[in-house]
Amino acid sequence: MGERILIVNFDFPMNEGIGGRRWAKFAKQLASEGTIVHAIKAAPIKENKTSPWWTDVRSERIHIHTLPRPVPEFFTHPGNGIEQKILYRLYKKYLQLADGGTIYDQSIGWDKPLKNKIRELIETQGISKIYATGAPWNMLRCVAEVKEQYPTIQLLVDYRDPWITAMNYGMRGLSRKRFQQEKDDQLFIIERANAVTAPNDHLVREIYESDERLKDMWQKFHTLPHVIDPDDLEYEGEENYLDTKIRITYGGALYLGTERYLEQLVKACNSLYQEDKDLASQLSFEFFSPPSAQRKILENCPLIHVADPIGKELFSKMKSGNYSMILLAGHNKDFRTTKYYECLAMAKPLFFLGEHGEVSREIEENDIGLLFESANTLSALAKTERLFNYDFMRHESSKHHLREVTKTLRQILK
Repeated sequence: MGERILIVNFDFPMNEGIGGRRWAKFAKQLASEGTIVHAIKAAPIKENKTSPWWTDVRSERIHIHTLPRPVPEFFTHPGNGIEQKILYRLYKKYLQLADGGTIYDQSIGWDKPLKNKIRELIETQGISKIYATGAPWNMLRCVAEVKEQYPTIQLLVDYRDPWITAMNYGMRGLSRKRFQQEKDDQLFIIERANAVTAPNDHLVREIYESDERLKDMWQKFHTLPHVIDPDDLEYEGEENYLDTKIRITYGGALYLGTERYLEQLVKACNSLYQEDKDLASQLSFEFFSPPSAQRKILENCPLIHVADPIGKELFSKMKSGNYSMILLAGHNKDFRTTKYYECLAMAKPLFFLGEHGEVSREIEENDIGLLFESANTLSALAKTERLFNYDFMRHESSKHHLREVTKTLRQILK
């Protein structure tokens, strides 16, 4: 009989969104190696689009348990109608009274059903290890409280994103009292965890340094990189399927903080188009992203094509294109994201757009792509044919393959 583990992941597939990818991949690999995986997730939103990683968790060894979403959708995914806005404001007032930390945590109110389900699975399924990943963060405290009751259970807490140092989740606008509550919750969780992981060294260090009370717990912290799944890279792509254009492809959400870089790209494209239409016509920027205020910035530019996300078909587009775009805002300029590793695995040069930091430095030092600076940069790259000479070095990515990183995961909780 294989080892039995539990994953707590709010938006585990079939829920849409990138938040389910990381642990869907680990679940897939662990199950293929004989582990029995149980996963607790929230119910999908009403207009949920099935996760592209749903097929990864379709296994007789993976058992998914869905609990109702604790915070109503009119608050977590507000509409534009008058009624929706009234409900949103009323519920905001309620949360401000009911919760002592940030109110923008989708797992607020999940305590009782989540704890009950975890206890049930421990007692009936022989769970020996729990892997709980945030965001959202409030649910991690619930998991840690259950861990106290079952001291032999091993608990790994995984940060996909920053928490205390985050630019989102309402963290920047918290009062001193509410901010301290978040820090106290984090301390409670880490004290009870056997291990704490994050996708890169920078974030690991950032978490550790976010509270001086963690100074004697460094031995708990580990880097657990995002993974490349070779199965995702088997899509066929015909080279330059549109025409002879140089195609630069981006897939995924356009996050808060990327606005000025998108505006710079639009300005650069428009300038190049006005200077030399023939030269500009050889370029095509393709964005496959959900509707957002950021996406609107890109509309009506002759060199930029915008479309909705296309799931795993994105890999086919990337494979048949010339460059894969990396877009990073200031708050994650040092984070090697899932997209970064997948782009490396496609063996295509990178086109970097965003705040310069560790990622842009690595791209430049290893000669694996181009860095966009300004309108002048794009024009210069095009006119000197640097943009069209895309014979860059290939970056070794095998150490980030799913099987290899899962070995690291197993070593962290032996």
